[in-house]
Amino acid sequence: MYPQYPVGGMMPEPSAPLPIPRSIRSAVNLMYAGAVLSAIGAIAVIVLLAVSRSSLGLTTATTTAAASITVFAVILAVVGLIEIGLWLWMAWAVKRGMGWARIVSSVLFGVNVVFTLLSLSRGGATGIVSVAIGLWAVIQLWRADSTAFFQAHQRSVR
Repeated sequence: MYPQYPVGGMMPEPSAPLPIPRSIRSAVNLMYAGAVLSAIGAIAVIVLLAVSRSSLGLTTATTTAAASITVFAVILAVVGLIEIGLWLWMAWAVKRGMGWARIVSSVLFGVNVVFTLLSLSRGGATGIVSVAIGLWAVIQLWRADSTAFFQAHQRSVR
């Protein structure tokens, strides 16, 4: 915090924004790609469920299976939105140099790996590509120039 009036007639210099290293830009772009992939995957699963429901001739008047498929589609849509939100939130936080974001990103990557391995419905091509994108983003977050960026940002905030 600065004094109310400048000392000695000099105004304090505002701190310049920290340059964002290539590894951070790469990680952020990968996170944006992960969000897009999550959106594509969620839409594809929902469309697949809708097509399978109509091809089976299920109507809500004739069977509870139609209701089950609808509930499952809604759950997948909500999970997809959460996944997209997490990718975008981590990209936002990393770009701003928030040190906790790379730890949270690493933990979320681990969760993504576990869910991809455990889920047959989600472990297809989008799940594997999502894990690859997450792995490359996490690697970028832990590079030396990324560490220097996070440390410099933390010093400038204090």
